[in-house]
Amino acid sequence: MVSKRGALLLGLLLAGCGQGVHDLSVSGDPLLVVHGHVDLSALKRQHPEAPLIGALVWAGIPQVSPLCLKFDDDRIKPACPDPYGYFYGEIEHAAPVDADGNFALPLPHLPKASVSVGDERTRIAYGSLLVAEDRNQDGQLSLISAGSSRRNRDRGDLPALLGDPDTIVGASFYTLRGDQQRLVFREGGFVEASNFYPAPGCAPPPPSFSVMLAPPLVEPPAVPGVCAFYDAARAIEVAPLSASDGLAMMCRPAQRAFFFREPQADEPPSKGATVVCLSHEIFAAVESGPCPRFRAYALKGCQDDPFCDKPDWDVTRSPPTWWPCR
Repeated sequence: MVSKRGALLLGLLLAGCGQGVHDLSVSGDPLLVVHGHVDLSALKRQHPEAPLIGALVWAGIPQVSPLCLKFDDDRIKPACPDPYGYFYGEIEHAAPVDADGNFALPLPHLPKASVSVGDERTRIAYGSLLVAEDRNQDGQLSLISAGSSRRNRDRGDLPALLGDPDTIVGASFYTLRGDQQRLVFREGGFVEASNFYPAPGCAPPPPSFSVMLAPPLVEPPAVPGVCAFYDAARAIEVAPLSASDGLAMMCRPAQRAFFFREPQADEPPSKGATVVCLSHEIFAAVESGPCPRFRAYALKGCQDDPFCDKPDWDVTRSPPTWWPCR
């Protein structure tokens, strides 16, 4: 039997599955100018010499390895992103934060299909305003590289870090567990059952753009807090983040993929990785770093799920000699 918490997690991770929409880009004057504000005195600066920039980032569909949901093991937890967290998808243009903590972001197009959930007639997209220390001083928000090599993507590795990633110091929407100020775009109807960054107790967002003030997500029988919607011209307040929360957010790209490997006779885990036997059939090779990650091997399973009903491979009777879990 699946617990209520497990059902909610599964719903979050299945949000929007199989639902695609068309890109609806437009040209000309901005559709909207998004205004943001941050209390500069409350920021926990790590690189005070770097200029501050504000950026609009659209949320993507959360990606969490099945191993993180199946095994409650402290040894892999650092490499397991919080499924209740905000997973960033599309980074829009950034703008400087002025001396009063204000910034303005012209939005020339609608959210892309990759960060929208719905179909040809209805879709929803949620954005967060981020404030970051522009360490490479290029005027843009530089986090995890979306242009990692195809080899890394095919292997399911986390995209590479840029040489000088910017440091996130604030976000208007960081986690479902906290208060949220989201930029919302809705077109057509609203499908609450999609569970795409759910906000229980909130009415469906109004059509077009709006600002959504959502309370922390609670599980039944707790009563949800008060929700409100405002005109998109209203300034969005960016909440300061701790260093650990800013790093965790940077390590949650929605492009992250997880693949499971069939062990080969000559393919032991790479040097420097910590081997964690989760069972005699599955282990994770955990690699440390700013964004910890792991590569997973299974004696039986499918590329995207080691617990699939019809495995693509099964070498449980003849594991390779290097297999560490006996």
